[in-house]
This record gives sequence, structure tokens and C-alpha cells, in this order.
Amino acid sequence: MNRFRRTVFLLLTLCWMAVIFYFSAQEAQASSDLSGGFIAKLLSLFVEDFDTMDEASRLAMIDSLQTIVRKCAHMAVYGVLGVLLTLFMSTFPFSASKSFIITLAICVIYATSDEIHQYFVPGRSCEFRDVCIDSFGSFVGMTLCRFLFYVNFRRIRHG
Repeated sequence: MNRFRRTVFLLLTLCWMAVIFYFSAQEAQASSDLSGGFIAKLLSLFVEDFDTMDEASRLAMIDSLQTIVRKCAHMAVYGVLGVLLTLFMSTFPFSASKSFIITLAICVIYATSDEIHQYFVPGRSCEFRDVCIDSFGSFVGMTLCRFLFYVNFRRIRHG
């Protein structure tokens, strides 16, 4: 059973890493269009009259939110990676602290390699700030997952 879980979590983790790689391989304009489209959909849901605004006003509103949405997306994507790697590492007989350190190291290394990869994509850049944001997102995902492990363990132990 543990071998099956390990294989499933490894495959899920590798698939998620491939998704990250795919989005990082998008040229700057395609990446900007994707986040801009997402923001436009959100604004049309939450801002009354957004759809009837003139084009310049809509674009200015979208542009003002681009950076925060993109950085939140970085955190969320790497948060998922942190959760998946935590689940994978839980199939090994490591202590919780050793597993946490190994998982965080893998996430930081992957975030670093992701930024180096973006350096070679037209219009994209390699930014240390993004490595920090990605790593923090991983840390949050890992911590949440570990907390849920702890709560589940206490629930089982105390009946």
C-alpha cells in the first residue's frame, strides 16, 4: 500500500512540476494575456459596470492588479507543490523534521531552476524575488499539510 501511495504521490508531483514548467515556458505576452484574462473575469464578477467601462479604463484596472495576481499565483502554484511533495515524503520512514527540510530544499531548488529556465524564455526574466515568493508558497503549503497530519494524528489517537 505504501509503495502504491508513494508512486501516486510521485506521479502527481512530477505532473505538477511539468505544469509549472509549461507555464514558465510561455513567452511574456502569452503569460501576461493569461493573467490579464483571469483578472478581467474576476473584475467582471466583482466590479459593477466593469464590462461597460471604456477599454482604456478596463486595461488600466487590469494592469494595476497584474503584479499582485501574478505573485499570488506563484505562491499558490508552489503551495500545491509543497503539499504534493509533503505527501510524497510522508511515504518514507523519515522524521517529520528531516522530511520537512528535504521537501523545502527540493522546492527551493525547483523554484531556482524555474527562474533560471525563465531567463531563456523571450520576454521573461530570472528574479530572486520570485524564488523567494515560490519558496514561501511551498513553505505555507508544507506547513498546512503538516498541520493537517498533526490534527488527524491527534484525532485518531484520542478516539
